[in-house]
Amino acid sequence: MSSGLKNISKKIKVRKAPSVTFENTSQNNCWGPDLPKIYVPQGEIIKKEDIFMSKYLDYCTNIPGVFTKEQCKSIIQEAEKNWAWAQGGIQRDKKIGERKENYIEDLEIRDCETWAPTAPITWIMDTILGYITAWNEKTWNFDLYGMNENPMLMKYTAPTGHYGYHIDFGPGGTASMRKLAYSVILNDGYEGGELSIRISDDQQLKDPEIGSMVVFPAYILHSILPVTKNVRYALVGWVHGPSFR
Repeated sequence: MSSGLKNISKKIKVRKAPSVTFENTSQNNCWGPDLPKIYVPQGEIIKKEDIFMSKYLDYCTNIPGVFTKEQCKSIIQEAEKNWAWAQGGIQRDKKIGERKENYIEDLEIRDCETWAPTAPITWIMDTILGYITAWNEKTWNFDLYGMNENPMLMKYTAPTGHYGYHIDFGPGGTASMRKLAYSVILNDGYEGGELSIRISDDQQLKDPEIGSMVVFPAYILHSILPVTKNVRYALVGWVHGPSFR
């Protein structure tokens, strides 16, 4: 142990944890019985009813009919014509311990093309925000600000188009504020390309009808399975708020 660590360790006062009893608690929880109260190192007691708890933290939803087929077609056409193109990249630190945004191309992990508008497309963003805000109030109840990133068109082309398992957080200021992810399917006529959600077991979600939107917390592990026929288009993005803590 270095002298610096020795000096720090002398300043740390180790508190003895309070004794805990398990009276009037459920014995059916596989993680052990629930305590009627929450114990903290200082020995203070916090009542559970005074703390907000959500049962929807791993909840994903599909919202049908967010956009019409005609609107979805126009989004694809507008994006490929006027939005800024880029090859899909992944976040990778340049060196161990570095916490900066650094996007690189790695086709083994992510093979898709992206288009992003250079300015907010208000009619698209207002529509998406309206639905997600309403659902957030019913379920996750996350603290949301709005959108700090424009929606992106993503194009997955057979036979290699895919995106390996990942979460949507990142080390940058904006990426660290992502709370809810959304994906609007814009076309049909392709095969493969399922959105796969990994919570405990993999859940492969067959793409909903054109114009439907899947919404889920940005911390949930997910992937796009390989497209095996034709092309899959989706409008993808996030709703932002203060970082989880």
